[in-house]
Amino acid sequence: KKVVSIEKRASSSELVVSCDDGSTLISDYIVLAAGHGSIQLLKQLGIALPYECTYGLIVETKPVNFTLQTVLDTPDVKIRQCVDGRLIFNIDCSEDMDSTDEATLKCTISNKISSALEYFDINIIDRDDLVFSSIKLGKRAIPEDGLPLIGPIGNTSGIYLVFTHSGVTLAPLVGRLLMEEILSGKTSKLLSHWNPGRLCAS
Repeated sequence: KKVVSIEKRASSSELVVSCDDGSTLISDYIVLAAGHGSIQLLKQLGIALPYECTYGLIVETKPVNFTLQTVLDTPDVKIRQCVDGRLIFNIDCSEDMDSTDEATLKCTISNKISSALEYFDINIIDRDDLVFSSIKLGKRAIPEDGLPLIGPIGNTSGIYLVFTHSGVTLAPLVGRLLMEEILSGKTSKLLSHWNPGRLCAS
């Protein structure tokens, strides 16, 4: 089920959430934490969300017969190993590679990985021994100034926005603080610095 629109009823304070399966949800409060999807949903409400897009690749290999003792982090590539021996490469990209042909994509990945291995002067990983089992391209939308946007947004009461990088990492704390703010009606001191009003206009 995917949210396709959010509307406010003119006759009450209720918010109507419409989903792609034709169903609707009625609520007094909505926390919008849809990542890149938040941009279009807010646009329907007349709210502009300034943002920047970054792109990344997640590349998995088949299990290898050696063990990395730590997570490796270079400016462009992060390398970690799963318990079953697979290697996971998180690779930053400077542009959207969604339309890139397979050969060019694999060449880019190989060059990035080779540079990362040279960065650490790692000899236990032989690039030629790595067999890719999965390649995924992701698009990350982050606030224009790089800082979190958390709190009530626009002139439509009841809608709260959570728009930030590292959303999964911050979710337990932000979720609790935002819940307390909504239930108490008092602005959280810890969240007040990240109010969406500093960037978003409606």
